[in-house]
Amino acid sequence: QVKPSVIRAQRREQPMGLFDKLKTVAPPTPIASLGHPILGELVYDDEVEAWRVSVNTPAGPLPFLLYGDSEPGAAVLEKAKEMVRSSAMFLERVAAFLQAEARVQKASAGEIQQLELQDVSLFPAKGSGPVTGMVYFKGPDEYRVWRCDFDGDRLHHLGFDS
Repeated sequence: QVKPSVIRAQRREQPMGLFDKLKTVAPPTPIASLGHPILGELVYDDEVEAWRVSVNTPAGPLPFLLYGDSEPGAAVLEKAKEMVRSSAMFLERVAAFLQAEARVQKASAGEIQQLELQDVSLFPAKGSGPVTGMVYFKGPDEYRVWRCDFDGDRLHHLGFDS
């Protein structure tokens, strides 16, 4: 019979596997802030691990959380620029989506009608798919975080976390 201390020693002496090596690689350090000609000054927020920027458009403010590694991904920046250029259409789509959801989610209709845009989070595309994200809303109940999914240009799955 092999003693437990011998088994532990044998385990420690095993060569490091590929997965173990990948776990020891430090992720890239995010750039603290960077300027963008259309979006403005993007500032890294350690709490959410994304770059924050709010763009004032003629249709209203568009607050973004842009995700990436050491900086927001090119596709994420391109999607944010596209959304700024078509801000009136996007904000109208958000309003129409909330109205439709208020009709469907009758028990929460009053609260849904009071929701206001808080952040548009954009994530790098997976493979050749579209940039995806989540749209977060602030509402009358401070303990509910309302959000919906965002795939390309489609808003869906409105719900909240409490």
